[in-house]
Amino acid sequence: MTDIEEKLKIIYELINEIDARHESRMTEEVKRYMEKSMNERGEIMPTRIDRLLAMVLEVYAYVARPRDKVKIYFEGKGSKGLNYIVFERSGLIWRTSEIGGGYTTTCGSEPSWFRDIIDKLKGWKLKDKFIGWEGQYRLEWITKGKFKGHRYEIIHVNRQHENGNCWYYVFKFDTIRGADEFGKFLEEEARKFHTRGKKEIVSLITTPYEHILEWQNLPLVDKKYRIFAAWENRYDDYIENFCRKHGIDAWDLRRAINDYIKEVEDKIRKMIRDEVDKRLTKHPRDFPSPYDYMKYYGEVRSEVVAERWDEIEKILEGFEEKIAKKAKEYRMKDKAKRRDELDEMR
Repeated sequence: MTDIEEKLKIIYELINEIDARHESRMTEEVKRYMEKSMNERGEIMPTRIDRLLAMVLEVYAYVARPRDKVKIYFEGKGSKGLNYIVFERSGLIWRTSEIGGGYTTTCGSEPSWFRDIIDKLKGWKLKDKFIGWEGQYRLEWITKGKFKGHRYEIIHVNRQHENGNCWYYVFKFDTIRGADEFGKFLEEEARKFHTRGKKEIVSLITTPYEHILEWQNLPLVDKKYRIFAAWENRYDDYIENFCRKHGIDAWDLRRAINDYIKEVEDKIRKMIRDEVDKRLTKHPRDFPSPYDYMKYYGEVRSEVVAERWDEIEKILEGFEEKIAKKAKEYRMKDKAKRRDELDEMR
C-alpha cells in the first residue's frame, strides 16, 4: 500500500467513525471538499490528500474529545502532588502529559504498567535534534510497536530546560480500532486507582510539609469533597452553580477555602500530635539530611492520618456551608471597600 493509499484509508475510516457517532453533519464540509478534489476519473487528486486528512482529523478530534482524555493517578509525588499522567487523543494519535522535572510535568516518572510498554520497545532512532539558547535542547526518538496486534509509531520527546529535564510520548496508530483499543486499556488503568479504599487513598495524598493533605486531591477520597478542587476546576458546572447559588465568584471561593483549610488543619494537628510524637522513634541526627528526616516524618504522619480518617471526617462535617459563609464575608468586604473608594472619589 502506497503512502497516498494509506492516507485515503485513514480518511475514509475517520469519516465512517464520525458518521457512526451520529455526527455526519460535522463531515459535510469534508465531503464537499472531497467532491471538488476529484478528477474526471473520480479519483482524489494527490495534492489535496494532506489537506483532506488534516480536515478530517480536526473534525474527529472535536467529535471524540469528551471521552478521549484519560487522567490516571498512581503512587508517588510529582510537581503537582500525587502522581498522575494524562493521555489526550486526536484522531489516531495519543499523547501523554509531560513527565520528569519542572512545573509543567504531572508526574516524576512513568507508572510501572506504562514503563513495561516502553521497556519492551526496541530499535529507537534519533529523529530530530534541536539545541537552543542557554544549553536547552530537545531530542526526538522514534520506533514502532504493537498493542494487541495493532501497529503504532511512537515518538519519545525529551527536553532540557531551566527547571529540569522532562519528556513525553506520542503514539500514532495505523487504524481507528487500534487507537480505540488503546483508549479502552487506559480507561481500565484509570479505574484501578479508584478501587482502592478511602484510607489507602488518604495515605497517598498526605504530605510531610505545612499542609497535612493535598486538598485539591481530596475528591479522590470522596466526590463530595470536590469543592476543594475549585481552583483547578473552577469552570465546571458544580463550581459555577455553587458560586451562583451563594452570590460569590471563584476568587471569593478560593480565599474562603484557604481560610477553612487553615482552621481545619489546626484542629487535625492538635488531634494527631501526641500519636505522631509517640511513633517518631528516630531522631533527626539519625538521617543524612533534613530532607530524609522530613520523608520519615511524613510517612509516620501519613499512617496516623489514614488510621484516624473517620475522626477527621467528623471535623469536616458541614464544610460546604462553612466555606460558603466565609466566601460571602469576603464578597461583602469587597463591596464595602469599593463603596468606600467611590465615596472618596466623589
